[in-house]
Amino acid sequence: MGYLDDRKETRYECKEHEIIVNDSMLTYCGDISKSGIFLMTMDDLESGKEISLYVPSHDLVIKALVMHVQKGVGAGVKFAPKTDDETARIGTILENILYSPDTVQFKLQVLVADGNKKFRSEVKILLAKEGFSVTEAADGLEVIKKLNAYPCNALILNDELKKLRILDLIKTIKDAPGYHMKPIIVYTRKDRSPIKNWVKQTDIRTFLESEQATPEFILNELKTLFWD
Repeated sequence: MGYLDDRKETRYECKEHEIIVNDSMLTYCGDISKSGIFLMTMDDLESGKEISLYVPSHDLVIKALVMHVQKGVGAGVKFAPKTDDETARIGTILENILYSPDTVQFKLQVLVADGNKKFRSEVKILLAKEGFSVTEAADGLEVIKKLNAYPCNALILNDELKKLRILDLIKTIKDAPGYHMKPIIVYTRKDRSPIKNWVKQTDIRTFLESEQATPEFILNELKTLFWD
């Protein structure tokens, strides 16, 4: 599993590498991809801020943007190379990690929950084509069961799942260890359904109205969370 910094592309674990931020903060690499890196640190980094990264093992200095902060764990940052040489150096680091015998490759995991099997299948097929690994659930209780067996990076939930009210389900998910910061997308099929009061009581990432409840729109919402 990867760290919560919302990169869709393939990532590689590289936990032995030290990364120095702004010449003053020692961090460690959680994983790396072609566009960014997850920095493991207990120190706070500011989302949206440009920082300087120094990779001692490869004597590389490069600028990056802080994209997602996970307090107490670290932050996902996006490389912002200023020269072709810096871009090439990043590629060299990735090649070294890729051919290391200890390299672990993984896909981001998404759980899709909907009582409509046909719709679930359509979403799963579309997301799989985009490189996601998808787990399905048919009702609220199955969501909890699947999360225990298949930890995920994001959840996509229909608001009318059976066996567990959506508000109770979201609270259960958010209270589970490691899931408080996980993004949740909820969608409805009800025509002209307003944003319900319960949505305001949660910190779900996105609520999609009926006209937006399509596999394609759901994929687009995921792409706003999982950056290239």
